Amino acid sequence: MSPLRDQGEVGHFVIAGAQRCGTTFLYHLLDRHPEIQMAKPVRPEPKYFLGEEAANGSLADYRSACFSPLRACRMRGEKATSYLERPEVAARMRAVIPDAKLLFLLQSPISRFVRTLAAIPRDFVVVLDQVAKQKAG
Repeated sequence: MSPLRDQGEVGHFVIAGAQRCGTTFLYHLLDRHPEIQMAKPVRPEPKYFLGEEAANGSLADYRSACFSPLRACRMRGEKATSYLERPEVAARMRAVIPDAKLLFLLQSPISRFVRTLAAIPRDFVVVLDQVAKQKAG
């Protein structure tokens, strides 16, 4: 294994994908690795490349916004499900972190719908049921 790198040579990666596809789970797994520094906070996500500052930003700006304080590591990573939804993000990433690895987590729309329903609090489902009954009767 190569030694940990200083901040000038560190590689970057970005995790993107649909909601409820395991992006947060993957974030937490990678965050536990001693040679990987993940962007903070995980909630709310930094979403650096959605902001206008990223349009003219630099690698130093990106690192300052998402990885403070910097520490010795091999890779730095960020997770943002919203990146998949905005076309301008790709160009901004390419300008700031051109050699970054991209990880996309996706799943079928039906599976995602079922997982989203499972995440709805039970009390909310009961209220929706009551509202539906009131409208019907």
